[in-house]
Amino acid sequence: MIGHARSVSLSWSALVIAAVGLLATGAAAAFWWLGAGDGARHTVAAVAKASEQAPSSESAPKGTHDGHHTNMKSGATEQGAIELSAEVVARAGIETEVTRSSTARSHVRIPGTIEPNAYRQVAVTVPVQGRVTTVSAVLGERVSQGQVLAQIYSPTVAEAQSSYLSVQAGFRAADQKLRRLERLADIGAASRQELEQGRAEHMTHAADVESARTRLELLGLSSDRVKRLTMPAQIMATMDVLAPSSGVVISRQANPGLIVEPTTELFTVVDLSTVWAIGSVYERDFERVRVGSPASVTSPASTGSVWQGRVNYIDPQIAPDTRTARIRVEVPNREKRLRLAMYVNIAVEDARTGATTVLTRQAVQTIGNRHFVYLPQQGQPGRFLEREVVLGRVAETEVEVLSGLEPGDVVVSRGSFMLRAERERRGAGPSSTTAVPSASGSMPR
Repeated sequence: MIGHARSVSLSWSALVIAAVGLLATGAAAAFWWLGAGDGARHTVAAVAKASEQAPSSESAPKGTHDGHHTNMKSGATEQGAIELSAEVVARAGIETEVTRSSTARSHVRIPGTIEPNAYRQVAVTVPVQGRVTTVSAVLGERVSQGQVLAQIYSPTVAEAQSSYLSVQAGFRAADQKLRRLERLADIGAASRQELEQGRAEHMTHAADVESARTRLELLGLSSDRVKRLTMPAQIMATMDVLAPSSGVVISRQANPGLIVEPTTELFTVVDLSTVWAIGSVYERDFERVRVGSPASVTSPASTGSVWQGRVNYIDPQIAPDTRTARIRVEVPNREKRLRLAMYVNIAVEDARTGATTVLTRQAVQTIGNRHFVYLPQQGQPGRFLEREVVLGRVAETEVEVLSGLEPGDVVVSRGSFMLRAERERRGAGPSSTTAVPSASGSMPR
């Protein structure tokens, strides 16, 4: 019994020792796996991942180093470049187009208003003091040159007529005296000195008559009325206010009873056979608009009508608040369809010559006041480069590129918005650091 008990005790001791050994072995294995073994495991995984993503030496872009260039399926790998997988390109429906050259004339389009031709606008005044007695012209009436617009009562006119009759009588007396001296000189009854004196007096009176006649005409009396003035009974204290030119009465201040001075403007008459279309050009378009450039004027109120003219004036001063300069286009208005203060659209032919690069409008993306296009990189499918361009004319379906592209360049047309969005999503921002404004303003996004 005692021997049997001793063998059982030894067996339990062996089992305990074996269990302790197994626990120690497990603890050591766990320590190795969680400590030093973890670093080895991650290092192996990193190497495997790098080996899968690292490009071969033949396909690696120039200027990159092993371990630093990552060929991801979708993402910007360098400044201005976007890489997409073939699946993403197909899903986005990206299409390209070839830029083309255009020799067609572009136009600078600006809004404007119609103003009267200031060279054919006349302010009607009277050269004397007086009082308005009657007014026959009404606002908006078309008048002819020489038509009576109003009548003025003026004592100055009566005084001038009286003076004219007086000097005319003196002239007739001097004329008769000269004739008599000439007859006496012929028979030797008058000296030569008397004859010369008579001729001098005759010339003086003739000059006085001419001066009085000119004064009456300057006061507004017609030459026929002055010729008919031969006796005091014909003197009249009223004078007619005549239209100086044919046109439309656009302003009337004259009313019966109004006391007028030589500086009082009674009417304004303007010839509307030609009018001015006035607009404002921005600084960026100064090189495109010049004096003599052909221009066309259209009005929303006259659909289908076009008035042709030329730029005949550009204001040398720039408005400091709008940074614009006023231009003037003179156009014919024989049918009087263009009315004063009417809104019109002015299209001035671009003064610049030569071919320009043109592409569809949807190919251009706007970021702030800058414009960008995306070009597929040859030989690398799914890789697109972003390029900044300067725009000129912006039409409904196409745009003119002044710099950044050449005719024959391949750009993304459909899907350019997706490329822009993909680039902004990754926070890359525009590739260029210098903002280049377009030549015709920011294009709507």
